[in-house]
Amino acid sequence: MSNEDTHIYDVLIVGGGPCGLAVAARLRESTPSSLFTDSEHQRYHWMKASLAKKTSKPFKTSRRSHTARDRLIQGASCPECLDIAVLDAHGDNWMSAWNERFEKLRITHLRSPMFFHPDPQDRDALRGYAWREGKEHELKEISGVIGKELSKHQRKQNVKKGSGKRQQETTYLDERDRLDYFRPSTTLFRNFCEDIACRYDIADIVEKSEVQKIDYEPSECGECPGTFILHTSTGKKFARTVVFAAGAALSPTVPSDCPFSPVGSVCHALVPSSGPNETILPPAILRKISLNKQTNLLIVGGGLTSAQIADHAIKSGVTNVYQTMRGPLKIKDFDMELGWVAKFKNVFLAQFWGLENDTERLEMYKKARNGGSVNPEYHHILKSHIASSRLVLHEHTDIASAVWDPTSHSWTEDWQV
Repeated sequence: MSNEDTHIYDVLIVGGGPCGLAVAARLRESTPSSLFTDSEHQRYHWMKASLAKKTSKPFKTSRRSHTARDRLIQGASCPECLDIAVLDAHGDNWMSAWNERFEKLRITHLRSPMFFHPDPQDRDALRGYAWREGKEHELKEISGVIGKELSKHQRKQNVKKGSGKRQQETTYLDERDRLDYFRPSTTLFRNFCEDIACRYDIADIVEKSEVQKIDYEPSECGECPGTFILHTSTGKKFARTVVFAAGAALSPTVPSDCPFSPVGSVCHALVPSSGPNETILPPAILRKISLNKQTNLLIVGGGLTSAQIADHAIKSGVTNVYQTMRGPLKIKDFDMELGWVAKFKNVFLAQFWGLENDTERLEMYKKARNGGSVNPEYHHILKSHIASSRLVLHEHTDIASAVWDPTSHSWTEDWQV
């Protein structure tokens, strides 16, 4: 696209990650606002079949005779597709930033279960793709999730001890859900997303371009839609609709009262490093490792990314890693509690959307997430590094002061907590 491009797109999506891919794929559907799950399809098929029996004579039919043709094929079902483009500050391919971060941290498997994916048509699409491609061996079971429910006797005992009324079990998962609670490998998920882009013919709509400012120009005709003007690093773009799917788009900032202020002494996990593409470690650490010198690394944070950085640093040759966090180390399978993704998740979602405004919803989200956490797999990895004296965890710790030595380009050991 040139700087003089005046073409008006139907939709411009800012961000080429999994969320942007999900939006673009769904907009390729003929009815993007009314896609149904298999159970919903069965219900509507039954309603349609019942109506047909009342208005016409019976006829021989198959189980899926009332399924429209576009529901039986994979890929886009919209014959006249919207004019869509995607702007991504990192690269001109889908999920370029996502892929780079996972590669730098050497993450082998996702944290999320099988039904967390961008395919708009089928909840089980990722599981089906793994079986179709013969990659079931790339799935890791999330142990301890299925079978955690109480027995019938235990539930009756709880009723007797409580108010006498049976409470709704929002974390109930039985054996029928077991196949959903596997984690896909990074390679499998990346290939699956590439398959989605090909099926929906959206593989080539991503442009590397950083959005700097957005203006809105109302139409001279009162009933006609206005135009969004996006000022980007590659010129102006025009669109009727703009979708933000940028994730952590802004560069992270270090708090003003943070003692780690000298340039080069501190870096953020989400800021691209100036070192080699295959590592997240800063160049100063890499130089010391190459010279077989002792290296010390401090990681601030208690979430999964912090654990992944600690594991990557130790495996890359860092001598000692210290990890600090303001609260305790929390171990959870997912970011949210199990109820938010389990069988009765609609109970929580109904409460979420029933709140008055976005501020209340944000507070509910923060409370449900309850800060960063690590999954059991990385908790086991951290314990193994602690046992080998390569990692030290400092829980309930706030960093009050630190002293930077510009000569050795390192922090002295008299920093206080």
